[in-house]
Amino acid sequence: MRLLTLTGPGGVGKTRLAIEAARRAHALFPDGVFFVPLAEARESELVPVQVAHALGVKGPHEPVIETLAQRLADREALLVLDTFEHVIDAAPTIGDLLAAAPGLTVLVTSREILRIRAERELAVPPLDFPPPGTGVGIDVIGRYPAVALFMERARAAAPELAIDDNAAEIAVEICRRVGGLPLAVELAAARVRHLPPAALRDYLQHRLTVLTGGPRDLPRRHQTMRDTVAWSYDLLETPERATFRALSVFAGGWTLRAAASVCGLPEEDTLARCSALVDKSLVLPADLGASEPRYRMLDVLREYATEQRDASSESEALLRRHAEFYLGVAEAAETSFGGQGQERSFQTLEAEHDNLRAVLRWSIEGGEANVALRMGAALWRFWMSEGHHSEGRSWLRQALAIEPPGPAKARIRVLWGAAWLAFHQGDYVEMDELSHRLLSAAERDGDEVDARNALTIKGMMAMAQGRYLEALPPLQDALDICRRLEPGWLLATSLLNLGMASLHAGQCGPAEALLIEARELYDRLGDRRFTARSNQQLALLALVQGKPSEARSLVAGSLEAYRELSDRWGMAEGLEGLAACAASDGMAERAARIAGAAEALRERLATRPLAFDRVLIDRYLAKARASVGDSTWRGAWDKGRRMPLDDAIEFALVPRGRSPHHPMKASDE
Repeated sequence: MRLLTLTGPGGVGKTRLAIEAARRAHALFPDGVFFVPLAEARESELVPVQVAHALGVKGPHEPVIETLAQRLADREALLVLDTFEHVIDAAPTIGDLLAAAPGLTVLVTSREILRIRAERELAVPPLDFPPPGTGVGIDVIGRYPAVALFMERARAAAPELAIDDNAAEIAVEICRRVGGLPLAVELAAARVRHLPPAALRDYLQHRLTVLTGGPRDLPRRHQTMRDTVAWSYDLLETPERATFRALSVFAGGWTLRAAASVCGLPEEDTLARCSALVDKSLVLPADLGASEPRYRMLDVLREYATEQRDASSESEALLRRHAEFYLGVAEAAETSFGGQGQERSFQTLEAEHDNLRAVLRWSIEGGEANVALRMGAALWRFWMSEGHHSEGRSWLRQALAIEPPGPAKARIRVLWGAAWLAFHQGDYVEMDELSHRLLSAAERDGDEVDARNALTIKGMMAMAQGRYLEALPPLQDALDICRRLEPGWLLATSLLNLGMASLHAGQCGPAEALLIEARELYDRLGDRRFTARSNQQLALLALVQGKPSEARSLVAGSLEAYRELSDRWGMAEGLEGLAACAASDGMAERAARIAGAAEALRERLATRPLAFDRVLIDRYLAKARASVGDSTWRGAWDKGRRMPLDDAIEFALVPRGRSPHHPMKASDE
């Protein structure tokens, strides 16, 4: 390898890496290492002259390239060419030098590749920092280079700065906000001289304004983050600038199809422009294993592109096209819910969640009730299934509050979703208020499906309040409506709902028939989540009927399915079921550990068990707790709460302990 180009966005540390690499490799090049700074070269034609100066070639030798070739022909030397992107037309000259000097090696830093045959590229990534959801303590400083760099530079700026878990947590958030770019990290750390770290973190909502004041001995383009990004932007062709500005509407990445829609270009033209921006380190390829191209943009670059987009008066049209595209994505995904394509759609929506959030924010802030309501109506089942209950409720509340109110049909569907999300978080006060609004709207609407949904909410409200017999008539009416319609997911769910109500009302025979029919229909539809949910309810029925082995088998199968589907709400439900089974089997401490793990997961999800299931499960847990005493129970419970989720599931699934007929023991571990 004789030509290596270090690429990456401005401020990622290409020059520093090249200098360090050259220092370490010095002994490999007996004829010397030569550093050629090209930032001040105004024309591509001046590159050979700059190289000649670095090599000590003096005088007006013409042509320069031939003189250089003669000087380097029999030398083993390393040539470091720094900041090549703005003289990229000189790339063939470097190819000529390499051809003429077989002992020459060239190391280039550039925001885009040279595109000559001998070239190999090494993309320099930002520094690592802890991903979201990672536990943060003082130990992260040594494990993540971005955090270590920030703390080192911050202590240099403010020697009195404390180094503790709180400081580490703030440093991690600062590194996340600047994307781990070394220059941005250093500029942020320098601000600690004037701003406490917590205040700096908050100010970094506006990165380009805060990230200034770099050392005076750096090139001007590296003294502020804005200058660094502007340097790259100014080198773009006019069409590339327009695309760069347009891509700033995306949050968390985008597909080629999405970019083409927003930019208003054919996909092949969009691909060419995105590829050019990738080559120039302003856009990054993401998820190379995906079935279609996907890209992302560092937040610092996105902020600059947004400024340029606003200054060009393009924002309104681009944001509307962005909203229209992702509304289409959400509504297309909704059509597969409850069927075999559901999991693929959930994955798509999870990948695009930041874009969906951006559309909801845009529509709510702009009073676009039609977009906000349709988006909420399409997404609430995704939020419920993927554990985004609190967030989903917040979006739906805001959508319902928009005036004027938007289309009635969409509002009814949003009311339905909001009631279900409240139900799963145990907020029965809000559920009750939403159910009355839904019933009134359904009566005005006269649509059978809306009537079925309203009756379902009424019945489930009664269930949540322990009025099981009162729940039966509205849930039976909802089922009767569904039997008149084409068999589908709503029919299966009405069967499930009435089966649960029958179980808790003590009508075990009808409950079993309804739950089995629901499971069979879900299975035919390809909805694995609700097939598992049906089995979960059949497991509770088996417990009530005194069939603990059957119950354990059913709920274990459900938990396995939930784990495969990454359904964390279902995992909590499965753990609770296995805790009840362990308690029924006489394994009190085991039941406590599993129940503790389930509670910890519920807290992370901000959800509660279904109230009626909780009552049934608690019957078994209460007896187990009484058998070992509060102290022993609490110790096992706390141990379960501290278990990682994967470990807790493995623990719950592996058969342990005594037979169902063995007397309860104080310890079964």
